[in-house]
Amino acid sequence: VRDAGPGAGAGTFAGLWPYWMDGSEGVPNTFRLGGMVLLTAPNMSGKTTLMRSCAAAALLSACGFRAPLQRKGSTVRRFDALFLRGASADVPTEGKSAFGAEMTDICAMMECCGKRSLVFVDELGRGTSPRDGTVIAFSVLEDMAVRGMSGFFATHLHGMLRLPFVPAAAARITRQRMGMRERDVAREGTDDGGRRGRGHDGEE
Repeated sequence: VRDAGPGAGAGTFAGLWPYWMDGSEGVPNTFRLGGMVLLTAPNMSGKTTLMRSCAAAALLSACGFRAPLQRKGSTVRRFDALFLRGASADVPTEGKSAFGAEMTDICAMMECCGKRSLVFVDELGRGTSPRDGTVIAFSVLEDMAVRGMSGFFATHLHGMLRLPFVPAAAARITRQRMGMRERDVAREGTDDGGRRGRGHDGEE
């Protein structure tokens, strides 16, 4: 994997795959990362898996190890920081609610990350009401983009899609969603070779 260099965005990830999964279960993804990606999709569609795969590829590449990428066409920039912020839970020993833990993580990210940082934020705003969470998540993503960070911002708060970003942020944010493919497992079988029957109402 070649270094993308300082002027090539975060790089191009070709054939990125979740190396900790069986080859028959993982789905390779190819994309160019030049700013922040606002990522939406249903539950269990692979948003978190994609972000973890991307983080692992960036870290392994920076260390000079083999990365879960196609050799041809992949270029990954060297980053000064890699920040992954996942789901929150309360921290009773520190007197923090789930919302407090979220805000602590975001403050740490804003303090240590900048233009040469790769960041991943998953489901920010779940520790408060949907309305407040939408506004907070939108504001955080907007500021991340203005500061020049690159990475993924995954959310179920679709109200974010209707809010206008300032021009400096809008130029660095792309809206993407995970692709889905429907399969009739009652007819085709499951990945483990089994069959799944239908309920009385015709639903799987």
